[in-house]
Amino acid sequence: MTRLILGLYDDWCHLDERIEAVTGEIEGLSHIEPKSQRLMSVPGVGPLISTALVAAIDSGEAFDRGRDLGLVPCQYRTLNPRPHLQATQQISVHPTDPGG
Repeated sequence: MTRLILGLYDDWCHLDERIEAVTGEIEGLSHIEPKSQRLMSVPGVGPLISTALVAAIDSGEAFDRGRDLGLVPCQYRTLNPRPHLQATQQISVHPTDPGG
């Protein structure tokens, strides 16, 4: 059992080293790519996120407007617990109703 655990630990250490190496490569690419640099000017967007976005959507020309991408900061999201109701509909909830 000890040999098995030590072998798994060695695998884990090797995986950590590999993750660090790949992360370093991605960070290096983000500092070379102008689109990634521009994305990193947005607060909260670092090298990994900017590089992933550029890889996924390039310059974003496939979208008519920014909200089509679906990236909305958390403070602007509204959580509607009853999405089937329109804004003008009224509901009445009994105070003991667990669903209300």
